[in-house]
Amino acid sequence: MRALEDDRVTTERLRGTVWARFELASVLYRTLLVFGRWLGELGVTANQLTVLSLLLAVASGVAIALGAPWMALSAIVVSGLFDALDGIVARATRSSSRGGALLDSVVDRVADAAPLTGIVVLVTHTERPTLALVPALAMVGGFTVSYIRARAEALGAVLPPLYARRAERVVVVAVSIALSGWLGLAGWGLPALLAGVGLVAVASLFGAVHALIVARRLLAPTIRALPVALPRDEVPPSKRAA
Repeated sequence: MRALEDDRVTTERLRGTVWARFELASVLYRTLLVFGRWLGELGVTANQLTVLSLLLAVASGVAIALGAPWMALSAIVVSGLFDALDGIVARATRSSSRGGALLDSVVDRVADAAPLTGIVVLVTHTERPTLALVPALAMVGGFTVSYIRARAEALGAVLPPLYARRAERVVVVAVSIALSGWLGLAGWGLPALLAGVGLVAVASLFGAVHALIVARRLLAPTIRALPVALPRDEVPPSKRAA
């Protein structure tokens, strides 16, 4: 029975994402479900995992800024693991709350920015500091995609899975950092890093435009249904407020 429930949850969580195509992603998520329940039984809370995820994300930014890509990569991977586990633990322990969801969203935005900020610092100390614009654009694009989704849902629209979701952005940044460590920042590592982050920037900006178009289409019926306020001198006297 538990295995069937895990399969259902896994399918639901991965539906509509690029990860739904890969069986390995399903296996990993089912493993996380088991591990998350075990952590909940040990008394670990979702908020503790969220805070740890934040601290490790900040550490990844500091590490890449100091030119230590392997340390940055390790911090990003573990931070992402904790970020995936906090929601699982919250559901397993039935401790989900609005406050926890708010904390998780805020931490996600900071965790998005931390490694990219570190890359900005790293690039500004090279011979071509203007290339720091690349990770800066990736950061802006990621924030914009997340903001459009949050704002549209607050207005009542339910957006489908979009391009450049946070998980994909984190994976590409992590792979780029791994390449920079393998190739060496003094050699081809930095160009490889900027190429990967540049891909994130382009995908995020494209995703932001796509998200805005989809959101406007979904919200259009609501917008047309809103009453139009007439100027006071055009309102019939019988309907004017006293």
